[in-house]
Amino acid sequence: QNFIGIPHKVMIDMIQYKANLAGISVIRTNEGYTSQTSALDHEKPCWENGSQSRKSQGKTPINRRIHRGLFQSNNGRLVNADINGAL
Repeated sequence: QNFIGIPHKVMIDMIQYKANLAGISVIRTNEGYTSQTSALDHEKPCWENGSQSRKSQGKTPINRRIHRGLFQSNNGRLVNADINGAL
């Protein structure tokens, strides 16, 4: 097998092009806070919903990642961390 490296921007552009052909809108987001915010609680992945901001606001739990691959929402529901980040 031969694997071919594709530059990140080229891959994003290809995904966006194919999605537009199918009528799907693509929303690009900074992945920096996707592991710290809860998609189940409709939080946007931004600094205001990140761990440091939650700590300064007195919100708990500070670290909602139970262990590698498992994320807990604000109401205690468990979801795979990759699924949460993708949402």
